[in-house]
Amino acid sequence: MLNELLFETGPALKVIFEIGFEPKEEEFYEFTEEHYEKFHREVGDTSEKMYMLLPKDYRHLSAHEVIAVTETERNSLLKANQIIERYCLASGKKFNTYEDKLRYAAKMLPSVFSENTKFSC
Repeated sequence: MLNELLFETGPALKVIFEIGFEPKEEEFYEFTEEHYEKFHREVGDTSEKMYMLLPKDYRHLSAHEVIAVTETERNSLLKANQIIERYCLASGKKFNTYEDKLRYAAKMLPSVFSENTKFSC
């Protein structure tokens, strides 16, 4: 599990703590053909599927900001969320909000993932 945390899902955990949102499968939308064309023009080619992350709670995003992720990054975010959920479930505690879960998980996970965020201990 340590290798998974450090090398696979660690960066995704850090993003979740930094942004403070719960990534959900239904909030990822695969690029349309037009999005792929624009991405190719502005960023370059990609060999992976690309997704836009559009959380239902937009308070973390500015009016013109869209989070674009590769399929690998999307899968890492979803897996990182599963790790957080496992820690919370194993605690037997009731959490009222996802932020409560992040506060708890920040105490259980190595501090490197939540340091310099509002969830750091």
